[in-house]
Amino acid sequence: MSDNKKIFVFPIVLLLSTMMVFAASDASELYQKFSSYASEGAVAEAIDSYSDLQQRIGKETDTAKKSVEKAYRKNNWELYREAVTDLRTLSGYSITKEQTDSLLCSILDEDSSKAIADASWLYDNSRYYRPVLKLSYSSASEGYSFNYSNSISLKPGQTVVLPSREDLNFNTNRLGRLIGWGLVPEQVDYLPGQEISMPLTDMTLFAVWENAVSFKDSLSGVDVSTSDVKDGDSVSVPAVEKQNGSAIFAGWYDPSTGEYLGSEEETYTVRGNGASFEALYKALEVSDPTTAPYASIPSNVQVPLGFTISNTANESISGIKIEISSSSDKVSIIDDSYYVSRLNPNGSAVVKGAKIVVSDAVSGEDLPFSVTMTDSDGDVWTSTFTLKAK
Repeated sequence: MSDNKKIFVFPIVLLLSTMMVFAASDASELYQKFSSYASEGAVAEAIDSYSDLQQRIGKETDTAKKSVEKAYRKNNWELYREAVTDLRTLSGYSITKEQTDSLLCSILDEDSSKAIADASWLYDNSRYYRPVLKLSYSSASEGYSFNYSNSISLKPGQTVVLPSREDLNFNTNRLGRLIGWGLVPEQVDYLPGQEISMPLTDMTLFAVWENAVSFKDSLSGVDVSTSDVKDGDSVSVPAVEKQNGSAIFAGWYDPSTGEYLGSEEETYTVRGNGASFEALYKALEVSDPTTAPYASIPSNVQVPLGFTISNTANESISGIKIEISSSSDKVSIIDDSYYVSRLNPNGSAVVKGAKIVVSDAVSGEDLPFSVTMTDSDGDVWTSTFTLKAK
């Protein structure tokens, strides 16, 4: 009998030993290990141990959830309370603010690429690490003070595009023109529109303004700026050709103040700290001519004609008179005039109701059509297209 007992002793001891090893690697002990590394600022070791911790938490969470389900099915409320307590304990194994601060302190001493990678890990795993880039647009002058800021929070290393003057809609009469961004007020360290990396810690960039009047026109290429202006100064307005392709120059507009200069203006009197004007153009185009339900135009039949007119520029167009004609003496047009009261930029209107009648002698020909559009200012646009006769 003694020999048989000895046979069973070894497996029992081995099983107990295995259980002890398993218990030694539970979430509680792994969290203590991570906490020790974090408090020492040992970043690499903390990251590795936190990964082990998350894997263990996942396994123990699954086990606890199964225990909750089992306890619920068997009406075992003691087991249910124990499993729920385990779940609450596991959810508490997160990175604390103190641990975050300790790790960040070490990360900031690392070289740039490693610091960004480790800071990104900290951003993903600690709710206490959310660096903020603050953009301050504040400015003050005699009798005027302006305070406004905007905050950006992104993962460290991600690209931030700094606002350019085209992105802003602040009153240029009060602020002038944006010329850059500075780490300290009135000092340009970054240009408008420049790309920078999201910093690892909170940072404020200050908008740097200058007194200036600018005129910018992407169509003609005009980009003129006059600096160091003051209230009451007279500034020359750039000359722009009236016609630029299908676009007709309509004047200058400062979207931040609503100030408008007509196309005939030659000088501008400065108000306040400046202005930022962009060119206004009007342009009308015709598209999508259709004779539906006819694919081609049969002879001696009233065929409906429709098309779309679109404002393809950045200025509203009012009082549009539309006239449809054809240079072919074999084409007659019924109801050839229409009126559209207003088209805003990128707006369009469908014109339909006209009818075409063609003679027998145009079988298979391409028939020419012309649409003339005249606005309330007397500006004229003409579009042409052809339609196939049956």
